[in-house]
This record gives sequence, C-alpha cells and structure tokens, in this order.
Amino acid sequence: MSAFVDSSVWFAAAAKRDAQNERAKSILRSIDQHLTTALVLVETWHLLEAQFGKDVADTFWERLRDSGVQIEPVIGADLEAASKIEASFPDERCSFIDRTSFALMERLEITRAATFNPVFATYQPRPGRKPPFPILSEGHNETFIALEQALLERRPVRVSHDGKCQTVCPYILGHAAGEERAFALLVEPSSNTKQPARHGWICLRLSKIDSVRSANERWVEQDYPVPCSGVSIRCTWKRSERHNVEQICFPSRGYGAPM
Repeated sequence: MSAFVDSSVWFAAAAKRDAQNERAKSILRSIDQHLTTALVLVETWHLLEAQFGKDVADTFWERLRDSGVQIEPVIGADLEAASKIEASFPDERCSFIDRTSFALMERLEITRAATFNPVFATYQPRPGRKPPFPILSEGHNETFIALEQALLERRPVRVSHDGKCQTVCPYILGHAAGEERAFALLVEPSSNTKQPARHGWICLRLSKIDSVRSANERWVEQDYPVPCSGVSIRCTWKRSERHNVEQICFPSRGYGAPM
C-alpha cells in the first residue's frame, strides 16, 4: 500500500515527546511506499528545528535519506492548481503546502493520505467526492501486530472469526482491496467440522478476525504456491462458505520455492 505522508505524521514520528509519536510510527510501518514532497519535508524540518533544535531536525533528515521514501517533485501545474484551490475554497484553512499536496495527489492519482491534519478530510476537489482521500490516521490494528509477531517467531496461532476457530501459520501480511489481509497456511479445519486435518493456503481478512491466540502446534514449513520456471499457472479467488474466508486456489502441481 502506498500513501502520501503529510508533515504532521513525519513530525510526530520524529519527536519522541510528541503525544502522537507511537501512533505516527505505527502508521508509517503500515505503509509499503511512502510518498511526499520536498515542501513537506522542509516544513517538517523547520517545525522540528523550531521546537527541538537543529540536531533533532538534522537527525530526521539523515534517517529519511536512507529510508526509501519517494519524494515527488512539485511542478508548475501543481502550483497553478494550488492557486485555483485557494480561490475555490477561501474559507478552508489550508496552507500553501497543503494546497500543493492536494494538487500533486490529484495529478498523480495518489489515493491515500497519512495525516493528522483535519484539512485533508474536509477538502473536496470535485463535487460528490467526499472525502477526497481515504485518511490513514491509525496504524496496524492489534490483529495485524499479533500475526506479525507470530510470523517473526514462526509460531502457529488460532484465529477466531464468526464463532469459528482455525489454526494457521501466517506467512505474508499486507494490504489487498484497501484492507489488511494475511496469506496463511491453514493447518487444520474449522473446529466445528469433522473433516481430517489438512494444509492449504488461505487469505484472511483481518477485519473479520475476533481474536488471535497461541496454538499448541508446530510451525509447518511449506513452499508458497508460485510457478516453477517455464510453468504457467492461473490463480482464482473463491468464497469458502465453510471457513468464511476468501481462498486463493492454485493447481495441484507446479509449485516453486518460497519467494
């Protein structure tokens, strides 16, 4: 998942004494590709320098340089669009940098913004589009964090959803269709079935999971279902009524090594 990161989140993540520090860092961890502008970074540097001193501001910049953040250039068209935004919304309390951010996001079709600035949620670039950008104001939820820890420790967990319980080995965590999901190995069927234990890959929607707890099982190592060299496969999505999750279905042969 990619998102435009505003100075409010950069500032809070860099300032350990800021009340939003942990929240901001969690938001940044939940984003795969961070997008921003040089104007936003300059604003952040000056805010940090004014409140905490030059050393803190310089440390922020040095760490950012090696972080893989994508700094998008603000071009003349963005400046022109920013002027039109000011004329169209004279009552909005938008700074010049906010307006250039809106213009750039529209031009590049960036669909998400990580910000604590309420102006992002109220700005409406076109009639009928409300809000213009989904706002990332929270980081990973507790379910994501629990599954992430289980993945790092190679530890199976039992996940509960809709009154059912499954034991899974989480292998990949990320975003799909705008929500957090886990690609996991199902090591036993739902507890309310009588079918024998089996291993199969499933995609869990984290918003549907009620709880995650440790399972008294061993971690199951299994190759991801990816094609071998020269072998083409077709994967499809289907709804499993029994497990109430979306499953990725692959052919029974042609699996390759883990990615």
